[in-house]
Amino acid sequence: MITWADMAKMKGWYLSDAIPIVMQGDGALNSLSWEADVPEGTSIEVQTSVSFDGGYDWTPWTACVSGGSIPALTPETYLGNAHLRFRVFLNTAQIGIVPVFKRLWMEFIPVLVFNNEGDTFCKPELWITKTGQGAFTITNTSYGNRVFAFDKLADKETVYISNERQYIESDLAISLRYENFNDNYLELPAGVNILRLEGDADLKIRYEFKLLQ
Repeated sequence: MITWADMAKMKGWYLSDAIPIVMQGDGALNSLSWEADVPEGTSIEVQTSVSFDGGYDWTPWTACVSGGSIPALTPETYLGNAHLRFRVFLNTAQIGIVPVFKRLWMEFIPVLVFNNEGDTFCKPELWITKTGQGAFTITNTSYGNRVFAFDKLADKETVYISNERQYIESDLAISLRYENFNDNYLELPAGVNILRLEGDADLKIRYEFKLLQ
């Protein structure tokens, strides 16, 4: 229903098209922010809705906080066929003074979700095969952002790490790689671990869960 406020142009709104956010992986850390001019006596509200089946079914509209995460998404949410839409409501209490919505941006950082079903820390074996020279890091965002990191790895180099035995081996001759490691071996506490991987590489993991008697 159109109100007098609408007719006097004291209210306005915008609805976006469906935006694909299709990503491979277990999920993603996400954030949504916007830039706007909001004079005194005016307001802006941004809401989002998400579809997980390519745009057929949608979650209810939910208000967002700039710089926060998208309400319908957690780091474990699978985004293989996800789409997002947003709408913006602009309001003013005085004719001639209006808010201005400038831009909106979203960030998605793929993560690996590891559920340690044991009773204590899991210390897996890792094989890292680097693509291109440089660094490779694993940040456990569920465990105080603890960082496991190598730098200066060579292109196509494979590094084996036994986190249980604290042992490192490279397939390059005379390259132990201890000096390129930050000495934080990967320890995954019981429960869900959200791991952010940075650096272009293939990663193979072998592990077993430990149960306390």
